Amino acid sequence: MRSHLADGSGGHLFKRLLWLALVGAVVIVAFARTPLGDVHWDSPIYLYQAKRFAETPYVNDIAASSRQIVAQIAGNWPEDEGYSEAYWRASRLGHIAILGVLVDVLGSTANAVLAAHWLFVIAMPLGLFAWCRVALLAGRLIEPGERLGLGLCFSALLFVLSDIYAYLSGNLVSEVISFGLGGAAVWALLAAVSTGAVMLAAVSGVLAVLGYMVRVESVWAWLAFMLAFLAFAPAQPARQMLLRCYVIAGAVALLGYALYAWFFHPLADPRHYLEFAGSLVDRARSGVHPLNLVFVVGGMLWLGAALALALFVRSPVVRFGGLWLLLAGLPSWWLVAAGSEVQTRMLIGLVPPLVLLSALGWCWVFGGWRTPMRRGMLGATLVLLLIVRPPVYGWLVEQPGVWRIQRLGAAMFVPKYERIDYQPQAMAVISAHVFDAQAVPTVLLRGVTVQQEYLNLIRFFGPSYSSDARLALVGDPTNPGACEHKLDRPDEPVRFCTGFAGESALPAAVEAGRVFNLRRDQVAPLLGATERLRAGGFVLEHLGR
Repeated sequence: MRSHLADGSGGHLFKRLLWLALVGAVVIVAFARTPLGDVHWDSPIYLYQAKRFAETPYVNDIAASSRQIVAQIAGNWPEDEGYSEAYWRASRLGHIAILGVLVDVLGSTANAVLAAHWLFVIAMPLGLFAWCRVALLAGRLIEPGERLGLGLCFSALLFVLSDIYAYLSGNLVSEVISFGLGGAAVWALLAAVSTGAVMLAAVSGVLAVLGYMVRVESVWAWLAFMLAFLAFAPAQPARQMLLRCYVIAGAVALLGYALYAWFFHPLADPRHYLEFAGSLVDRARSGVHPLNLVFVVGGMLWLGAALALALFVRSPVVRFGGLWLLLAGLPSWWLVAAGSEVQTRMLIGLVPPLVLLSALGWCWVFGGWRTPMRRGMLGATLVLLLIVRPPVYGWLVEQPGVWRIQRLGAAMFVPKYERIDYQPQAMAVISAHVFDAQAVPTVLLRGVTVQQEYLNLIRFFGPSYSSDARLALVGDPTNPGACEHKLDRPDEPVRFCTGFAGESALPAAVEAGRVFNLRRDQVAPLLGATERLRAGGFVLEHLGR
């Protein structure tokens, strides 16, 4: 599909301006983000697990404890957990390893946090670029005359300007790295088909396995594309090359999986993952409806994808994109239908096919640029893009009679409860104070307004674990629970808890050592508490003498 804007000197100027806007938007979003600011609650949890990876025999311990971890899935997890956190950690082992390498090199310090932040900032545009290349190659292979460059550039710009992109940029969740690995795996596969370089198919298989290690379910992005593309594969002899590349990529991926499964047997058995996922489906849904999050994760890509429907009958690439979207979303559709707890990042698998469909839709618009209706579509999109800028949207919702625009916001913005500022500098200061006397028994209470993940950061900045510590079956020390029920651990000089169950327990703890309480500065202090320090809107107070 050729765009009239691609023709002539005016078209070349438009292309250059579009590329300049895209690069500028990527840079602006990157530098607007701050380490652990406005991120998902898993980010500090992953950092804490990275500390364990860097300081203990993490991988070997998980392998040695694999049978005990599998036994937890059916409900035999520790009392202070709502599911088997040990299995969850094993299913994200590659992701934890990436962060763990940074912590191993830089220590559990602010420098490690900063390095991780920039790694994940850079990973987002690289992943988007990989999927844009996938869309370009897939379009050319299915319909050789298809030209998607202009539509892809505009779609990428719209996605970068969507709230979901800024949210994931620098967010230390496994979806960010697996998004890029999945795109690279499919790109290598299509490059092998296009050029006949079958070694690239082997590279695709390797990348797919790496994605599986980072986030087990992310391998579905690779498989879903292969299934959808097979239905629209080009005719012979290209189809023969496609099948050959599929066999090579599949064989390499299967070999990699077999080695991984052998080392971690029986953890890698897919039946255990399905059982684990099933144990999470029954968790009550809270917050925004999952259907809203489907639109949030696609951001402005949904506009172009809707426009592509006009081409559904006559364009095989559009039909391929529709099938790809359907297959890629299978893990998401059943969660939405079941009313299960869903978080925005979990739906990231919908983005790649939406990139293709959006590009097709905008190519159609630019192809009939002189038509008033299509100019109106572009104008309406630019107006919407302006409305969903946070400052503009924040001003609009405060205007009389415009409150209904919040319904649009629910489908455009990541929910506030999924974005938290964890203030690593403040947590480092608090950690230094809490851990400054390791020989003295210490208890750290947290107020009801202080999320558990802040304690993960405090422990991250705390003292190192012993090099022979075996923690695969040991739960997170910051998990909620009464202090009396928390067992002393040799590698945990501070006992993290949410309160005392008995009246005599607090005086006994004060007599035995130090008791601190962490609260937000707008919350009233505990009776008899002495303030020790303030940092980042938090107050650390000491109970007792």
